[in-house]
Amino acid sequence: MWNPALLSIHHWLQTDTGEHHRVKNLLGMTIAIAFIGLCLSITAYAAEPEINFKGFSVQQPDDKRWRLHRDRQKPHIAVFFFSPLSPTHSFNATIQIRGLPTVFKSKEAFKEFIESKIQEHSPRYETLDFSSSSAELHGQWAIRYQLHILDRNPANAEFSLVMTIKGIVFLHPLWNRGAIDASYSERGTEQEVDGKLDPIGESLIDGIIPQSP
Repeated sequence: MWNPALLSIHHWLQTDTGEHHRVKNLLGMTIAIAFIGLCLSITAYAAEPEINFKGFSVQQPDDKRWRLHRDRQKPHIAVFFFSPLSPTHSFNATIQIRGLPTVFKSKEAFKEFIESKIQEHSPRYETLDFSSSSAELHGQWAIRYQLHILDRNPANAEFSLVMTIKGIVFLHPLWNRGAIDASYSERGTEQEVDGKLDPIGESLIDGIIPQSP
């Protein structure tokens, strides 16, 4: 299943990690971000105008509330977050390189593969809505997607919370059988997750620049 933090960049979902999967990891990351505290973070503005990682760089975000989670950074993974907006309301983003299991011969096959992995999650989470569309980014095949999820058993609330995950996966133009996966997520009550932060998340994703491995 999909574990964005632990999978090798050379193997995307070729090893079944059991309980590890994309949505669980993203939700767990959100919870951790909300409670670990600012001692494990640095402001994005402490870095250079372009923040460099393995295979990509990210332009310094316009919104100064973004922080880099230094405890979760890896050479090929960038994690950004806002300080918790309320005890139940959080906002974060993850950008990373993924290795693909094959060279896809068609855009349709690529889309089918990405869609199947994005929608994997445990029974704790219920998919309320999912949509995706084909696109192009940096001249490469891309899949834009949106997930609306219900968390039935959140760690930081005695009632269910909702989460939206919006992002894009596109083929890396300089990395054979590689893709860049970028998403931002908002988690909280129905009233808190109102989409007003979407332009800030989109702006961060738009600042991704593929680099040579």
